[in-house]
Amino acid sequence: TIAEDAANKDALLLRGEARLEVNDFEGAVKDFTAAIALDDQVANAFTRRGAAYRKLNRDSEALSDFEKAIQLQPSIELYAERALLY
Repeated sequence: TIAEDAANKDALLLRGEARLEVNDFEGAVKDFTAAIALDDQVANAFTRRGAAYRKLNRDSEALSDFEKAIQLQPSIELYAERALLY
């Protein structure tokens, strides 16, 4: 389980996704933040945390995460996500 293996980045990412699906945005932020602490080169972790921040109306943090995700793995989708914050 994640509790037994907090260093499992993939499990944290999956649980973060599940939390997003059930509108547990604070929980999602915590999981994605923990995953980023383990590996800060995973664009998807920043993208999904940015989405959770956006749902929490924490736009400056969302923008920062989308910028980092774009830096790591540029895509049209990420530019569109970022544009929604302006």
